[in-house]
Amino acid sequence: MFVEDRDGRMNNPEPGTIIDAQIIENNDSNKCFDFFLVPQLTTQGCVTPTHYFVHMNESADIGRQELEDLTYSMCYMYSNWSGSIRVPSVVQMAHKIAEYHNNFDREGRLKKSLKNLPDSHLGLNAAMAELPYFL
Repeated sequence: MFVEDRDGRMNNPEPGTIIDAQIIENNDSNKCFDFFLVPQLTTQGCVTPTHYFVHMNESADIGRQELEDLTYSMCYMYSNWSGSIRVPSVVQMAHKIAEYHNNFDREGRLKKSLKNLPDSHLGLNAAMAELPYFL
């Protein structure tokens, strides 16, 4: 997706651009809709908007515009990065937790190539074992 400037050149859309008309699939109501969001600034190459689909909005207090704005704001709330990220922070954290969880088997031992290393080589801190410090 591009934006044409005054000179007729095609540029990336600005961060915060929300596309919720014409090229989307569902524009019927406030209950089921989709939109594209450009959350980050791209200085090189083409930006790739993220497509969001709201299957069912059951809230009477939060409308389409508020949900789009909330989604954009949450792209700036990721604690491991000072700027914006492509997806909302809660989605990124869920992805990291799932990835972290996948590194262990049912007994809590590491899988993959790290399984033969003793805990002392991994730098594991027993006091931090139950906390989500890895986020």
